[in-house]
Amino acid sequence: MRDSGPFIALVMWGVFFIAARLLLNDPGVGIEMRAAAVAAPAALFAVFLWLALRAHRRSDEMERRVTGEALATAFGLSILAVTTLALAQRAGFAGPEDWSYGHFTPMMFVFYLVGLILARRRYACAPE
Repeated sequence: MRDSGPFIALVMWGVFFIAARLLLNDPGVGIEMRAAAVAAPAALFAVFLWLALRAHRRSDEMERRVTGEALATAFGLSILAVTTLALAQRAGFAGPEDWSYGHFTPMMFVFYLVGLILARRRYACAPE
């Protein structure tokens, strides 16, 4: 059975990230709450990262290959998306209100899921 700690931390980060985005849309929120809205998701993502690295180190060789390939795929797709969107903005095809860091964050998780699906299919690893 896989360690569920990283998944739980990632879900918690997602909930806090969405809550922070909603909170930061309110111009009446004070500076202390705005700072907390920035810090809380960052701290939770740091916990997720630590747990995910620990789980990766404890996993077997096949799982390391699968997660490594998924991360490599996500990294490549993320660079492709960022550079393409940056040039599209520079060319005047899209403004910051159309594509910003806030829009791009969910895409990175989709890229990782795509990489994970492709790697599991390649190595014929059935998810547990």
